[in-house]
Amino acid sequence: MQTKSSFKHFTSIAELQSGRRLRLPVVAYRKVRPGVSNFATGAGSYAVFHFYERNMVAGRWCPQHTMVIFEPGQPRHFGREDRRWTHTWMHCGGYAVRDVMRESGYPLNEPVHIGTSAHAERCVLDLHAELTAYDAPDPLILQAVLTRFVCEVARLARAGDVGPTVPRPLAEARRHIELHYAERVTLPELARRASMSPQHFGMLFKKHFGTPPIDLVIRLRMEEASHLLRDVNMRVGEVAGAVGYDDIYHFSKLFKRHVGVCPREYRRTRHA
Repeated sequence: MQTKSSFKHFTSIAELQSGRRLRLPVVAYRKVRPGVSNFATGAGSYAVFHFYERNMVAGRWCPQHTMVIFEPGQPRHFGREDRRWTHTWMHCGGYAVRDVMRESGYPLNEPVHIGTSAHAERCVLDLHAELTAYDAPDPLILQAVLTRFVCEVARLARAGDVGPTVPRPLAEARRHIELHYAERVTLPELARRASMSPQHFGMLFKKHFGTPPIDLVIRLRMEEASHLLRDVNMRVGEVAGAVGYDDIYHFSKLFKRHVGVCPREYRRTRHA
């Protein structure tokens, strides 16, 4: 996937029209900054930062792909004097954001080594797409994007600092799968990207992530198919194509194996 150009998007309350439930004052993607940022009084909303390079965050040096979520009003100090650095970030607030922060158990105000930029980038890009593609962005869609993001990174935080134990080629391979699972993804191609033999790559991937790479591709496809099947305007064949299957019978067989029922039965039970 071609990397999108950096941006910073400001949103007015009138644009969002969500009242006290959700505020998204600003989202920014891959912005480059020099020096150190020091905000002694903090912000009036949660401030989420993902740092791509090694950086000083909250008073200590942190490895690349570290993330921190500051509470409203919390002083923020991060950056480095010797070089320019890149970060993806956003400010968000409202009681919907407050509730998911509390319920997820994410460790606020503490740098967490996430080990990949995939979660932060997907969240900010999806938020930006919803905010800019429609005259009236849907607050529930924005809330869902934020909720998924916070829950995902909270799960990573609970698992501990996985960054040093997962070799970068494997982390990048997983990111590629998460972004391109609906396209043609093969074990030899993933192994080539990681500069490994298919057998060695498959063994290491399962060791670090608990599942073979192609099994992860199929699981992500079935999760997306389960979501798309709730749309009665999409035929089963269209759902199959949307998640990477040209053969509807093969898709139906895999879906039943992973979900327990065939796609049409799944759709009937969800609309009964």
